[in-house]
Amino acid sequence: MTDRETVSRRRGRPRKFDETAVLDTAVDIFWRSGYAHASIADISAATGLAPSSIYNAYGSKLDLFACALDRYLDAIIGQVLQPLEHGSAGLADVDAFFEQLAATGGPSRPPGCLAANTIGEFRNAPSLIAERTGRYRRRLRRAFRAALTRAAASGEIPVEAVAPRAEALPSIVIASSLLTAAGAPARDVRDLLRTAPALASA
Repeated sequence: MTDRETVSRRRGRPRKFDETAVLDTAVDIFWRSGYAHASIADISAATGLAPSSIYNAYGSKLDLFACALDRYLDAIIGQVLQPLEHGSAGLADVDAFFEQLAATGGPSRPPGCLAANTIGEFRNAPSLIAERTGRYRRRLRRAFRAALTRAAASGEIPVEAVAPRAEALPSIVIASSLLTAAGAPARDVRDLLRTAPALASA
């Protein structure tokens, strides 16, 4: 049985609470604090669920974190990547994605990206987490490949440029998140993000 199947089996048990609301709260806490500094007590206090109820529903803190990552990848990353995956333009979609990325943030929003921050936090990630961060990286690559393929079809870039640029652009996304989470000046993050459209169209 795979790690995801194990977590899915736990999630398939009947719930006496709003699982979506609990996972959204867990996403916010893990995103703001990181895995190491978040606690079941924090999540218990924020959701009103007893720690025993959380453990009974999800298993360990790591299992809950895996479920929170699933929720984040499906709900938030899916929405963020929609213009790249299903846009109608090529380079314009890439430009718009990075402009939106540079515009996000503020005191009411957790820093960076939960999935990217998780890559930075775990030096040797357990397989339960590595599967999800790997899925995140693959989806980033596919999203950029989709937009760049449209760009190549319209003659904006050579066809042979699609694959290497689809490999390089996700690194800028992840690096910008790690800089943000580390408290780097916003100007430095914006400067990094501005290099991406130039790389896409070079």
